[in-house]
Amino acid sequence: MRSLEIAHPVVNLRLLKDRALALASLGIGLFGLALYGTMVVLPIYLQNYMGYEAQTAGLVMAPQGIGSWFSMWMAGWLLNRGANPRLMISAGVLLGSFGTWLSLHYSLEISPFWIIWPGVFRGLGLGLVSIPLFTMAFSTLSKAETPEGSGIFNLMRNLGGSVGIAFVSTIMTEEAQSAWNQMGGHVNPFSPALYRYFGMAGIHGQVRWAVLEQELERQAAMRGILDAFVFLLGAFVAVLLIVLAMKSRRPGSR
Repeated sequence: MRSLEIAHPVVNLRLLKDRALALASLGIGLFGLALYGTMVVLPIYLQNYMGYEAQTAGLVMAPQGIGSWFSMWMAGWLLNRGANPRLMISAGVLLGSFGTWLSLHYSLEISPFWIIWPGVFRGLGLGLVSIPLFTMAFSTLSKAETPEGSGIFNLMRNLGGSVGIAFVSTIMTEEAQSAWNQMGGHVNPFSPALYRYFGMAGIHGQVRWAVLEQELERQAAMRGILDAFVFLLGAFVAVLLIVLAMKSRRPGSR
């Protein structure tokens, strides 16, 4: 409120009266949520539950960054040739959504191939969203207002990333605990089928209960990870809805 009362605030919130900047700032916040949220989920999934070493996990995730780098370069090239930024963002959201939808089919037994390719699609989508969205955010601001508008825009991206990390971490923890309770409630220590399973797996003695608890924990954590990807998919779809509400204008036009 103080920023709205003084003549020269550190963050000029009055600029949010501009429809393009306000919607683009909200969009980039959701973009940051999806980007940083993904960066939280994947390392935990790969290292803690897939058994990857840190270097291997990094190599598996690297194609997403390569895809993002390529699409950012392509986005700049297309914008310089008069491409419609709304169409580019829409294409980026669809690619990112498709890559995240593929991640909903992850399990504890998949090969690296099914981790790499969804990441490539997601990376291509992220690159196509960020540059055109930046262009649309300042399309109706004057040159004097652009520096302050840029501060708001970047603040929203970082804020969205922080919120995304918090939300994703909470979802994974809470949903994993809920899944553990649900699955654990169906384990009957007097079931003959359970002992047949132990026998076929070659597990005997008291260690079998520790093995069962470990497997329950892994499967419950996988449920939490998948629920986090559902949340991230929703963030991508929300960006598309925001972009559809924006109007494409040439930079500097009113």
